Amino acid sequence: RNYDPAHGATMRFGTGSWAIDGALACVIKSYLCVRQGDPELKWLPRVWPNIKAQMELLYNKFDDGTGVIRIAQQNTYDSAMFGANTFIGSYWVTGLKAAAA
Repeated sequence: RNYDPAHGATMRFGTGSWAIDGALACVIKSYLCVRQGDPELKWLPRVWPNIKAQMELLYNKFDDGTGVIRIAQQNTYDSAMFGANTFIGSYWVTGLKAAAA
């Protein structure tokens, strides 16, 4: 995915809209890449600034301080979900754990 500092991870090669599940999937996939293919941590320093910025953007935009995302959550199903839900909620918790690791 492309990373835009103003909007985070973008969809469709930077030409389409933005989706929270896709943005969090980028964080989770980066974690998996480091765990599985970067044991000497050579790749991580190059991507960490974008991962950190992505998580900060998501936290500031979506988290109301409770750890649960409740506002509209545009996703890759081309619709928005509202309120606490396990679909986006599980991505959020997994993304937080991946970034903290």
